[in-house]
Amino acid sequence: MRIPALLLSATLATYSATPAALERLTLQVTCNLAEHRYRLDLTDDEIEQIETDCATGVGGLLGQKIGFLDFVAGEPRNNRLEIRIGKTSQEADSSAIRAVNFEIEVSGDNVTNPGKPVIWSFRSVDEYLDVPAAMTFADAITIRFGELLEHGEAQLVRDQLGRLAIAGSAFPMPTDQSWLLPFSREELGIDDNSEFRIKAALVFPSSEERFTYHVILFGDFASASHVPAEFHHKVKALHLRDDKLEDQAESIQRLRRASDVRVEYVSISRYVPAILPERTSPSDLAGSQAGGG
Repeated sequence: MRIPALLLSATLATYSATPAALERLTLQVTCNLAEHRYRLDLTDDEIEQIETDCATGVGGLLGQKIGFLDFVAGEPRNNRLEIRIGKTSQEADSSAIRAVNFEIEVSGDNVTNPGKPVIWSFRSVDEYLDVPAAMTFADAITIRFGELLEHGEAQLVRDQLGRLAIAGSAFPMPTDQSWLLPFSREELGIDDNSEFRIKAALVFPSSEERFTYHVILFGDFASASHVPAEFHHKVKALHLRDDKLEDQAESIQRLRRASDVRVEYVSISRYVPAILPERTSPSDLAGSQAGGG
């Protein structure tokens, strides 16, 4: 989003369009049972069913824990959450008994920066040969993933889900050291103290510099004639710092000096869930339509 210079100098303009609700980004959840030893005792059809049921079960868990994204299984999307179950990629060709892990990684159009997979333990070395039966394999995967998600949600958001652009605009309010973001608490299931990154380019008379701004949600914005309608009745976030200047005041002063601010994307770095009515996730719907299992 391009912020005209006249707005940064507090010149008023009028915006009257009705703000649209932000549509949550949807991830396709995929599971890949990659561990060779586990595949040996299963038919191709059993493997396919396990992977399908695993994706549906894990997607349902994520949908209940993570409010700022939607998760579906078995439905192609431009962005994916890929879960590989096996030895770590570096050990994949080894026949030795080793720990079997979940390797969790996002991919797709909205990924903003490189990162390493989140690795959680599915089976320890001592449990390596404890192979679930085909009928209960997907349940064993889902239950274990759910246990790890209870304690690892913050890591998953920070290291993987936070790599995704969830919005493409933001509005600086340098007079009160804040930014407006184009979504409400209800739209993303977020609450105060959730933290975000805003990637933007600042335009100066003879140069252009790109920065990542770190902000923390602290309130709600009603409306104002000089603010675009897409930010009316949305959240407000306090400007903390940028990726080059730790000092908040200096970071804000540089923002004020820019003649233009061009926002590229907004991503989340810390998720504090709002207490909202329970929602039905797309994964739940996919599972019921597929007849369970």
